Amino acid sequence: MAKLKRVGILMTGVFQAFIGFIVGVFVGILYVIIGAVSSAAMGDSVGGGIPFVMLGLIMPIFYTIFFFIAGIIGAFLYNMFAKVTGGIDMEIS
Repeated sequence: MAKLKRVGILMTGVFQAFIGFIVGVFVGILYVIIGAVSSAAMGDSVGGGIPFVMLGLIMPIFYTIFFFIAGIIGAFLYNMFAKVTGGIDMEIS
């Protein structure tokens, strides 16, 4: 059994940012689809879905930044608590 006693703070943030970007792309696509459907349902063919398209473009950026910050905070907290608790037992092969 191996123990995970410390994680790299910056690399954890970068890894989380990558995951956040992927999630943001999927959420952005959903916003674009929702905007297109709601615009079509309301009969607005000119500009009704523009806010949803903008959100669709902004979501990957927002999620990347948010996940990066959350990853850094999570790694920092893990390192603090791992000193007290001894870390997580892991079986590595």
